[in-house]
Amino acid sequence: MAKTKKLFSMVLALSLAVLSAACSSGANSGGGAAGNASDGASGEKIEIKFAHEEAETDLQGIYANKFKELLEAKTNGKVDVKVYPVGTLGTDLNIAEQLQQGVVQFAISSPGTTGTLVPEAQVVALKFLFSDNPQVNYKVLTEGKAFTELIADEYERHNMKVLHFWPEGFNSITANKPITKPEDLKGFKIRTQTSPLMVKSYEVFGASPTPLDFSEVYTGLQLGTIDGQENPNFFIESTGLHEIQKYLIDARHSLYITSTVANKEYYDSLPADIKQAVEETIAELKPFAFEIEQTANAEALKRMQESGKIEVIQLDGAAREQFKQLSVPAHEMYVEVAGGKAREILDTLKQEIAEAEQAAN
Repeated sequence: MAKTKKLFSMVLALSLAVLSAACSSGANSGGGAAGNASDGASGEKIEIKFAHEEAETDLQGIYANKFKELLEAKTNGKVDVKVYPVGTLGTDLNIAEQLQQGVVQFAISSPGTTGTLVPEAQVVALKFLFSDNPQVNYKVLTEGKAFTELIADEYERHNMKVLHFWPEGFNSITANKPITKPEDLKGFKIRTQTSPLMVKSYEVFGASPTPLDFSEVYTGLQLGTIDGQENPNFFIESTGLHEIQKYLIDARHSLYITSTVANKEYYDSLPADIKQAVEETIAELKPFAFEIEQTANAEALKRMQESGKIEVIQLDGAAREQFKQLSVPAHEMYVEVAGGKAREILDTLKQEIAEAEQAAN
């Protein structure tokens, strides 16, 4: 990813300074949970550090800046949100760890990254689990028990409070060869996130999944370290991957899900009026995030097709059914790998998806 790689290099030195300042900051800068609670009581400004995994012009950047705008307005400037886009605080996993430790107070972090910290969250790695209907997935993520209660409870055990699970769109696969059937993935070196189950979910297709931080993907594709990757269409376009790969496979095989999360200890320390303002902000952001995702991915796919730089392949029904059948064993692997409430989460999620699909028809 040329843009992200360049940004990461430019701000590497800055990140060390930011981390140092974050770790040493006192009550007025939002450095500690108890300090921030007293700040709210005394009327002093509360500073919230909000980190995310994408560029400012990508969905997470738009979301984070909207969060800042809404929360600062609702608190009459009592809260000052400092947004840190991709690279400024390190890798995706760095951000998740800093959130857990309280170095940053809020973050957008995907379960594909936090899966190493919260194993149950790896359910998002499963292929052909979610509905082909985006409205169904939106309902399940924002209202269903599987995410808002069962998985959210597991995050809290690791000092993270999930405020909002939301979709960034269906993943598409990019490659330098056509992929139209499972055999085409044999030995294919596809980049995955660090989630162990994401690795297993591609192994069932015969692929050779390679966990890699996204800052290394663009170079990895150029050097042949990896053969391809998967991401939503808006992200493939914004990072220029459609310019170095020949084919985009619109498989709708998986959904890229992310989450807005707060450090639990910090969140619990906030004054009641600030918590209410955060809750109201998140309530407004739920439909906002869904609308910008739908628009961004549709427009990105259209632009990439019109550019002539990449050929789009739509998997037919027979091919999707082949892939779907092969993916079934990975669902049981999730239960084994994640343990704990994994069985309850998977069964509940499947039931909620089926019920939402039936209601939508």
